[in-house]
Amino acid sequence: MSETKLEVATFTSSRGREYHIPAKYAKCSSVSDVIRSMTKDGWGKYKLAKFTGIRYQHVRNVLMG
Repeated sequence: MSETKLEVATFTSSRGREYHIPAKYAKCSSVSDVIRSMTKDGWGKYKLAKFTGIRYQHVRNVLMG
């Protein structure tokens, strides 16, 4: 099975935390925007949290609110 390599970009939040996200989402203005955009493209909450390093609870709260 072949895996597609994603280009990874570093996203710095307004509080100075750095997250590794797919380069496609580097233009987002906030961590919440990154979460919403990735979810629209089919990323699950757990996979998104593991890949980016964003806490699962943060991902869940953004999507619930």
